[in-house]
Amino acid sequence: MPRIPLAIAFFTAVFSLSNLQAQNLCLTSEMVQKAFQTHPDLQLEFQEFNQWIAEHESQFIPGAEANYVIPVVVHVIHDNGMEYISDAQIADALRILNEDFNKLNSDANQVVSSFLSRVGNVGFEFRLAKKDPNGNCTNGITRTQSYLTYNADDKAKSLSFWPRNKYYNVWIVNSIESSGGGIIGGYAYLPGTAPSAATDGIILDNRYTGSIGTADGSNFNARVITHETGHFFGCLHPWGLNACGSGCGDDLVSDVPATSGSCNNCNLSQNTCGNLNNVENFMDYAMCSKMFTAGQASRMNAAINTTSGQRNSLWQSANLIATGTQNGFTQNCAPIADFHAEKTTACTGSALLISDRTTNATPTSWAWTISNGTQTFTSTDQNPYITFTAPGDYNVTLTVGAAGGTNSTTRQKAIRIFDSNFDDQNWIYFDTFNNNPFSYGRWTAPSTPNAPYGWETSSQVFYTWPNSLKVNNNGSPLGKKFTLISPSYDFSALNGNLRMSYRFAFAKRASSSEDLLLISISSNCGQTWTLRKTLTANDLASSGITTSEFIPTSTADWRSDSLTGTMLQPWANRTNVRLKFEFISGGGNHFYLDDINISGPLSIDNEMNPNPAFSLFPNPAQRKVTLTYSQILPNHYSIALFDLSGRELFAWSELTGQQSATPNANELHIPEHIQAGTYLIGLNMNGQQHFQRLILQ
Repeated sequence: MPRIPLAIAFFTAVFSLSNLQAQNLCLTSEMVQKAFQTHPDLQLEFQEFNQWIAEHESQFIPGAEANYVIPVVVHVIHDNGMEYISDAQIADALRILNEDFNKLNSDANQVVSSFLSRVGNVGFEFRLAKKDPNGNCTNGITRTQSYLTYNADDKAKSLSFWPRNKYYNVWIVNSIESSGGGIIGGYAYLPGTAPSAATDGIILDNRYTGSIGTADGSNFNARVITHETGHFFGCLHPWGLNACGSGCGDDLVSDVPATSGSCNNCNLSQNTCGNLNNVENFMDYAMCSKMFTAGQASRMNAAINTTSGQRNSLWQSANLIATGTQNGFTQNCAPIADFHAEKTTACTGSALLISDRTTNATPTSWAWTISNGTQTFTSTDQNPYITFTAPGDYNVTLTVGAAGGTNSTTRQKAIRIFDSNFDDQNWIYFDTFNNNPFSYGRWTAPSTPNAPYGWETSSQVFYTWPNSLKVNNNGSPLGKKFTLISPSYDFSALNGNLRMSYRFAFAKRASSSEDLLLISISSNCGQTWTLRKTLTANDLASSGITTSEFIPTSTADWRSDSLTGTMLQPWANRTNVRLKFEFISGGGNHFYLDDINISGPLSIDNEMNPNPAFSLFPNPAQRKVTLTYSQILPNHYSIALFDLSGRELFAWSELTGQQSATPNANELHIPEHIQAGTYLIGLNMNGQQHFQRLILQ
């Protein structure tokens, strides 16, 4: 369309975030505007870029052949879900990109006759890098596990980034954050508009990447990579910065007619803004995109020769050699062995798929060893399917071979198999994490390649008694997930008022910390989980912002919380129930967990109850302890000693209470066979159980 002064065409364009919500399949305009708001200097830089393009693009007319080779790195940010797309899907996306940028797409000659003569050939060739920034052999694809793959934004890019002056960075994620809701296909930064070099590139929803695998193969989905790459090299939407369908704008390209946009349709006779619209343009939102115009091709050829965003450094001969993308360069990379177990916990008798996730090369051989010390499985399948018949912690070793060499990896305690018949046979459970909380049959922290971060026992930090469990999180990479799984509980005798209480301590490192705690429940050894509660960093913060290592020093640094009612009620009357705590790093400090208390309809007195039914003195005690009651006792009541799992160890003979308005007391003698340790004293009266913790010396 005819150019108008840049100050009007771009920088004073009417822009409303609310207008973007209805048809916002691409977030580029919104992200660029946000960058301008936080970095005003970028707005000036982009204005200078546009001015330079206007003055020089006539010097950069694309030829019939590819004029520029561009090294590409694809970063797959995943949580072992559908977003873990195959190398083949990535190759398919690049095939489409190269065809579209070189007018080799099979539908290029099917453009409506009114615009067939305007179809342009950009002349860019995109090649996966064969050398990483350190000169090491690579296939141009990185894979990083992180929770940041969900509702991703620029923070996900920080997990894996190669220098923008050498590589065109493409990130693949599960989904992209949208302030207006709906699915976002991707977004890019126009030349010179990225808030930092580490965020420059394009980010794509895996479902909008290529035409195979997780993509549905539709015209629009397959061309999102073409659309966003057009942005990266300077092309705007044909309607400028407005939202699709909200008004006529300017894309600063003379042979693209003014339009309000083709929003999820393919009306080839669409006429808006006084023009027949170029509906099939790759930079529109039509479902039948097929072309760039010659003007857009010239604009991108000029953009790749500017210093804005260091676009002009990508195609230089020295850089092609440095990235291994020069003509004729070949090499065979050594593989980097990796794998993924579909479940890290299961019951005996379960069959689990363990998938090869080797990177950097395509393996031709596999050797698996999966063992718990007494039962060992071996396999040469790429993705073995193992039926586990014995409980225990299984270590997994994978050795892979490829043309470039071999590589092995071992993950200790990668899979924990529980006895399908195992249950804590008592409904009460009160745990302070002492006495080796990670021993078999108790708590499980599945192995993760995140050392030194993750769950560990903290003997120095606790609420009332040693110990607590700690997520070593200070400095942990963003988006890492640290999982903790409880022992098995038998709720078969419960039919109401199921409750789980716990204490925690946490501090943010900055106001922007976005850590999460997810609490889930399972009744099939963790093969499936139901999310019951999510706590954000604001919910978790029990102390002020702490940039140094967070260590709670008083009870005021702790909070208490619980799951009650409908959160747990569906699991009443079930056996083999487990809880899962998942802490997701978001830039915060350490997290501590203590005093897990699970109970049914009967009440349990602990430190969270300000009015316990009885007290113990002395505590700690040796062989003698006095119970003093805070309420009138009934005619009959009973007292028993339990371990911390709720197993009854000893019961005193039924005692007779005295009806009076003054507190009663009983002196109890602890049998000699009971060893020193932490126990529960249980008082049963009026159909209710009350418990207090006792330390026996």
